[in-house]
Amino acid sequence: MKRKSLILGCGNIFRGDDGFGPRVAEYIVKERLADESSVEVLDVGLGVSRILLDILSDEEKPNKIILVDALHQIGRVGEVKILSLDDVPSVKGSSPSHSFPNRDMLAKLEEMGVKISIVACVAGYLPEEVSVVMSKEVEDAIPKAAALAVKLASDP
Repeated sequence: MKRKSLILGCGNIFRGDDGFGPRVAEYIVKERLADESSVEVLDVGLGVSRILLDILSDEEKPNKIILVDALHQIGRVGEVKILSLDDVPSVKGSSPSHSFPNRDMLAKLEEMGVKISIVACVAGYLPEEVSVVMSKEVEDAIPKAAALAVKLASDP
């Protein structure tokens, strides 16, 4: 039996553009872009650490994990990038609400044979107060990021 690939939509939907990952996961499911027999799509919100711990302790691991997240760095707002795990330390920035403590878990999963990819979008609107509104540029990037995530998950 072929192991499934996982697409994990990460981020805080109540902080503007930081909700990018969950919105992409929602879009993939709503538009039925992924073959459910080989790709599982989850909106993990802020709970990616727990999911990664579960995967680490599970005997059967996915063949691929694609994380979809907002990228807090200099760049053109709405620009979608495909990153490898090697890119993570230099791209997440130093915001305490967006540190990347999961890098070690992802590296361990890679050592165990799980291919890790990150589909990231440069965020622009990150309000301090609660807001589900996203910038137009990031909102417009959702279909492109969804297609990229599904392609990465589906490619052999």
